[in-house]
Amino acid sequence: MSRTTLPDGSIRYAPDRGHRAPTTKARRRSSLAAVAVVLPVGLVGLRGIGLEAGLWVVGVTAAVTLVGVVVWRLTLPTQHTVTVSRTHVTFRSYGRTRVLAVDEHLRGTALVLSYQHGIEVPYLVVDGTGRPFRLNLEMWSEDDLEAIVAHLPNHASASEPLGAAEVEREFPGLLPFATRHPNRFAIAFVVVTVAVVVAAGVVFTTVTAERDDDEEYEPVATVTPSVRPDLSREAGGRQNRLQADVQRLLGEDDDWSSQDPTIRDCADGGYQRILTWTNDAPRERYTQDDRQDVAAAARRAGLVERDVEQDGEAVTGLSYLDPETLASLQVDVSDGVLTVTTDSACSSADQP
Repeated sequence: MSRTTLPDGSIRYAPDRGHRAPTTKARRRSSLAAVAVVLPVGLVGLRGIGLEAGLWVVGVTAAVTLVGVVVWRLTLPTQHTVTVSRTHVTFRSYGRTRVLAVDEHLRGTALVLSYQHGIEVPYLVVDGTGRPFRLNLEMWSEDDLEAIVAHLPNHASASEPLGAAEVEREFPGLLPFATRHPNRFAIAFVVVTVAVVVAAGVVFTTVTAERDDDEEYEPVATVTPSVRPDLSREAGGRQNRLQADVQRLLGEDDDWSSQDPTIRDCADGGYQRILTWTNDAPRERYTQDDRQDVAAAARRAGLVERDVEQDGEAVTGLSYLDPETLASLQVDVSDGVLTVTTDSACSSADQP
């Protein structure tokens, strides 16, 4: 028994840290119900933010839960107490305090609270002049409960399990919202959980996308300004993205080296910026899968395939063009060197 006599003569009772509540069928069913609610939400979250990030979130959640359980067990004797004095019975539970006067109205009632789906939990309800409180009998040893009941002038037992509505009518203010309205609480819990998962997914995706963009376009992020600085940001941006996409698809970042940007005049008075990057350590050969990947990047830039060169099954050259703006992409593999050249759209094509 965890019993402490305080200097003022009052007696404080607390659950024994070593006491283990029995594993009941109700406890197992409530755990399965919680899993049935959380598992679909977790799967949605994993799909939304990706497996790697999802596993990290699950790991952190499991660690926080484990720490919470350990802290709860260690602090239970000091944070969950019943103190009996000559004038009052005081119940404290993690910052929440309820006080009852010791008078002829003070009573203790042993009852079984019947939750949904047949889950039943035994309680000792103490009520009288003040706000009632309840003690979960599974958390206290028999000696603890007998000692507490001995201080109560009146005690009784309910003959049969009571529902939440019946208990609330008999003991107003005893049960929290989650117990009185389990369906509403479950819906609110799922909504809040999904909202948190979605918000976390959006934040993670945004941060990851920004980081990937920085890494992906780093090889062409800084281009030497030409003597014709009036190339539009849209045309330059499309060219930069296409160049970076193709380099990422066909080689490692560290293997690329650039030539100085050059300028070519267009027939209509505009001009094009030309970027050329070479890779001295290309793959042994490039396949049709590589061709399809490059073609997809070219389509995103508005280019269509114009020519393909092959040596047997190996792809040795690719050519793409936008016939309206004259933006183009050239990929060439020869003499152990991979060369990727992009021409921006003619500057006049972006002018109104």
